[in-house]
Amino acid sequence: MRSVELRAVTLAFGSGAARVTALDAIDLMLEPGLLNVIAGPSGSGKTSLISVLGAMIAPDSGSVL
Repeated sequence: MRSVELRAVTLAFGSGAARVTALDAIDLMLEPGLLNVIAGPSGSGKTSLISVLGAMIAPDSGSVL
């Protein structure tokens, strides 16, 4: 198995004054065989992060390896 890596991943929704940045230049490496927990308050970007990791949505910038 290989690890999953995010490099400077940014994701935003909306436009203009209503634009919300869900992920802001996130760097993350998930190693196989380790338990990783994603926790945080409502609206902190947990679902957006999982969606990018699962290739359900593409980030606005950065890379997912």
